[in-house]
Amino acid sequence: MKDLFMVLEQARRNHNNLEIGEIHSFAKEIELNNGTTFSVDWDYWSGEDWLTLLKDRRRVGIVCIKLPLAFIATSIKNDIASHSIFNKLHVETIDDFDIACWNLSINDFNSKFSELDWHGFENALNPEAFSTNELWYATV
Repeated sequence: MKDLFMVLEQARRNHNNLEIGEIHSFAKEIELNNGTTFSVDWDYWSGEDWLTLLKDRRRVGIVCIKLPLAFIATSIKNDIASHSIFNKLHVETIDDFDIACWNLSINDFNSKFSELDWHGFENALNPEAFSTNELWYATV
């Protein structure tokens, strides 16, 4: 298991914040240039904190709009890695969004990362072992 708290701290410390316009431009460019390969799901106006990249209706990437952080599937990294947005993000490569690979102290998360809301109910996931998809559901 990898400590998600350390990844979040590294993203905050070592990378520049993105402007919301840059994320919107990225979403439009992905859909225009790769529309047959990827689609974008992001309800920005509803307050979602993650832009989601989908391939064949499966989550293959998420980009946080409140921290300079992205989780990208290994299988698509080369397809999108050249986009300039990734120079401003801490990128974690994920083999499978459904495999539990993270652990996190929820109390530490809530006290140190107030910019992201933890929506997960107590005991909704195991903080000692959860997947990137579970992270998305808990913080979207």
